Amino acid sequence: MKLFIIIYITLAAFLLSHDGMAAPTKTQQPVTFTYKAADMELNTTGETIHKAREIASEQCFNKRMREFREARHQEPSEDQALMIIDSCVNI
Repeated sequence: MKLFIIIYITLAAFLLSHDGMAAPTKTQQPVTFTYKAADMELNTTGETIHKAREIASEQCFNKRMREFREARHQEPSEDQALMIIDSCVNI
């Protein structure tokens, strides 16, 4: 039993101190994402490609909602809003 406790404490100490010996991570450079559609082109930058695409999706949604309001002078219905969301999320 004493041997088990000694091994357990040694293993726990090694695992806790191992993180401090890890090599530092390289700093990532920003990633640029370009979304091209028939009616728009968006260039976004993010920490990762996923973040850049997320920003592009938000900009696409905001642009299409603004265009809808300007063209029809009303808010889109729920179905229309869902179609706008789908068109911007799947980029």
